[in-house]
Amino acid sequence: MRIMRNLKAVPALAALLLAGSFSSGASAQTADNIGVFVYKDGKVLYQTAKDNVDRVAYEDGKTVITLYGSNKNVLYSASVAGVDSLVLKEMGYAEPVVPKADLLDIEFNDDGSAVDVSPMKNIVEKVGKPTVSYSSEYGRNMARFDNVWGGSTSQYYKVDYSSNQTFKDKLADGHTLEALVMAAAIPDNKSDRNKEVKFFCSHEAGGTGLMFCKEANGKDKANNLTFLPNVSETGKSKWIWGVSGVNPQKNVYYHVVGVWNKEEGKAYIYVNGELKNTVDAKGDFRFPKDGCNWFAIGGDAGPSGAQAGWNGNVVTARIYDAPLKSDEVANLWKDIQSKYVESMVTEVSYYSGMAVKSGQSFEIKGKGFETGDKIRLTSKENPAITATLDAETNGDKGVTIVVPQGVKTGSYSVALVRGSKTQIFGSVSLVVVTQMPKGAEVIAHRGYWEGTAQNSRASLKKAVEAGLYGSETDIWITTDGKLMVNHDKALGGVTIKESTSEQCKAVKLSNGETMPELVDLLDIIKASDSRTKLIIEIKDHGDATLNRKAASAAVMEVKAAGVKDKVEYISFSADACEQVIADNPEAKVAYLKGGVAPAELKAKGYTGIDYNMSELRNHPEWAKEAHDNGMTVNVWTVNGMSDTFEMTNLNADFITTDKPAMAEEVKEYYDNNR
Repeated sequence: MRIMRNLKAVPALAALLLAGSFSSGASAQTADNIGVFVYKDGKVLYQTAKDNVDRVAYEDGKTVITLYGSNKNVLYSASVAGVDSLVLKEMGYAEPVVPKADLLDIEFNDDGSAVDVSPMKNIVEKVGKPTVSYSSEYGRNMARFDNVWGGSTSQYYKVDYSSNQTFKDKLADGHTLEALVMAAAIPDNKSDRNKEVKFFCSHEAGGTGLMFCKEANGKDKANNLTFLPNVSETGKSKWIWGVSGVNPQKNVYYHVVGVWNKEEGKAYIYVNGELKNTVDAKGDFRFPKDGCNWFAIGGDAGPSGAQAGWNGNVVTARIYDAPLKSDEVANLWKDIQSKYVESMVTEVSYYSGMAVKSGQSFEIKGKGFETGDKIRLTSKENPAITATLDAETNGDKGVTIVVPQGVKTGSYSVALVRGSKTQIFGSVSLVVVTQMPKGAEVIAHRGYWEGTAQNSRASLKKAVEAGLYGSETDIWITTDGKLMVNHDKALGGVTIKESTSEQCKAVKLSNGETMPELVDLLDIIKASDSRTKLIIEIKDHGDATLNRKAASAAVMEVKAAGVKDKVEYISFSADACEQVIADNPEAKVAYLKGGVAPAELKAKGYTGIDYNMSELRNHPEWAKEAHDNGMTVNVWTVNGMSDTFEMTNLNADFITTDKPAMAEEVKEYYDNNR
C-alpha cells in the first residue's frame, strides 16, 4: 500500500494517481485489482477501481476535490477540508489496525510551535527556536534541532506532566514510547561517543526515554538506539538498558519504539518494526526527581532545562498508555512506510531567518537536483503571493536562486517544481534588508572544545588554530592566591576557591590534561601570532572580596605576561568588572548578568555588554544604544543557526558559542553578501 500525497500538500494529483505507481505488495498479476481510496481520519470515504478514474481536479478555488470517470461523469466530490489523502492499494486489502497514541502525540506547526493531538491535550512549550519544516517523505511537519551533540540544549519542546496524576498513573502501569528521528551530525570522536544523546526523554534519577546510549553501554561497544526506563523492585534507582544493537548512521531515519510491560516484567526495544532486544524489567516505575517530571523533545528533562542535546530531526514523538504488542508495533512501522513518498531531491538544507537583499543569490543544498528545476516561493501569510524562480544547478551541491525584487520580510513555503511534479521542502523565514549587517565575530565558549575538554589547553589551541576572534575561559582564585581555570566551582571533588593550587592541579580533565592555571593559557596566547584573544570570565565567588581579589590577580598576571592587548574581561559580578576597570582603565570589560542599560554601564567605564539572547530579544534597542555609546555587543550562548541569524540581524558584534564552525559559517554568509 502506498499513500500518494496528502491533499493539503500537493495540488496536482492526477499524474501521480495514474502513473501506475502501485504498492510494494501489488504485483503485475494483481495490478488489475488496484483501487483508488479516499481517506479521512483513517476511514475510507470512497473507493473505486483505478481504471475507472480519468482525472482528479481541484475546483471552486481549490476548496473542492472531484474524481471524474472516463465518460466525464463525477465519481466522487467533497470539500478539501473533508479529505485527508488519496491511496492506491489492492481492492479488498485488509487495513492493519494502527494504535492511536492516547497519552501524547506531538504535531509541529509551521510557526515553530507544537501541539498535543492525543486525548490528553497536554500543553507543549517551545524553548528556543527549533526549525519546523515539511517532510515530503513522510507527509507531515518535522522539527529540526541544532543543539550541541549530547551537550547544551537551547532548542527543545517541553511537556510538563508534574501535576497530571492521570498521566503519571498511566505511565506507571506500563507504557510505550515511539519516535521517528534522524541524526544530522554524529561526531566521530571518543569524547562524543561517550555521551548520552537524547531525543525524547524524561529522565533525571528516574523516568523513561528514547536515546543514543554511550558506547560503553551499547552492544559491541557502540552507540545504540536505546529504550531506558527506570524500574525497581526495591525502590532504589535501577536503569533498564534496552539497547537495540543498532548503531545509527547520519542522515538516516529510524523508527524507534520502547515498550515497558509491567505485568510481564519485561522491556522491549524495536527499530523499524523489528524486535531488537528484550530485557527483564520487574518492579515499579520510578519517576524523575522533583522538577524533572516533564518530557523533552530534542533533549532530556533536567532541573534547569533540557540536557543531553539532540542534533537532528524529530518527525513523531508519541506515548501510549498500553504496552504495545509486536504486531501493533509492526503496524506502526507499516503505517509509516505506507505514507512514505520517495523524494526527487534528498538531504535538503538551506538557511532560514537570515537577512537577504533583493537580487541576492540564495543557495539550497541537496542531492538530486536537475537542470530545468524551478523553486517556488509562496507567502505563508498570503498564499496568493507566489514566485516560481529559475534554479541554477551547482553540480552535486544543490541549486541557487535569485531573491526576487519586491520580496518582503516574512515566512515562505519552499517547493521544487519539476515539470508536473512538486516536492515541498518546508518553510523559510526571510528578513529583507537594504544593507546587510556585518557578520558577528566568533568567540568559542570555554574554548573550541569539540573533540577535547572544555577549558583545556587543547581547546584554546584549537581556537587559536581556527583563527577565531576569541576563546572564552573561566577563572577561580585559590586559597594561595592562584587563578585556576574551570567553569564549575568544583571538579573531581575539589572546590577551587577552598583549595590550594597544587590540589587543583592534581585534578584531571576528560582529555587527560591537568586543570590549567591561567598563566598556562596566557603563555599559549603569548606564543601565538594568531589574532585570537583570551576572553577571561571572572567567576562570581559569592563573595565581593574574593571577586575583587580574583579580578586584581587576573590583571596582574595578564600584565606580567605582556598580553594586555590580547585579553578581554567579562563577569556576572559587577564588583569583579569594576575592579578590573580600576586596575586597568584601558581594559575591555563587559558585563554578563544583564538587566542594565548600556549607557549606565558606559558611565562606569565598561566597554561592552555581553548578554544572554533573551536580553536582546526583550531589549532590541540596547544594541543600538551600546553602539551609540561606542560599546560592543556580545551575546551568549548562541548554538542554533536561526538564533545566530537573529542575533546577527540585531547587529551583535560577537557571538559566544559552543559551535564555532556553525557561527563562522553564518559570519561568512553575511560578509560575502555585504
